[in-house]
Amino acid sequence: MRKRLIIAALTLACIHFALLFGSIVIAFGATMERFDDSSREKSCIERIADHAADILIEPAKSIFTPWMSVHTPTFVEWGILLINSLIWGILPVLIAAGMRWVMMRKFQE
Repeated sequence: MRKRLIIAALTLACIHFALLFGSIVIAFGATMERFDDSSREKSCIERIADHAADILIEPAKSIFTPWMSVHTPTFVEWGILLINSLIWGILPVLIAAGMRWVMMRKFQE
């Protein structure tokens, strides 16, 4: 049972990291075109990727500050993103396991 929970958490964390990284790349790449043409408006895909990145990077976004981006090495920032993805992967698994445990206890009584 524990092995399945760990595998599920790691799988969700990997999916989260891939979605986070992909949305950041799309949002940043689409924004680069506006440097050449400032009159260009945001496309629908750019807005969706931007919002998705904002949602997926929480709660790590509160840690990233302008001071941190200047004074910390890059591997620390990547580590924070990985920990953020692990949090997003572990919490749903823990919630589902807790709900299952409560339901099983309820039906055993």
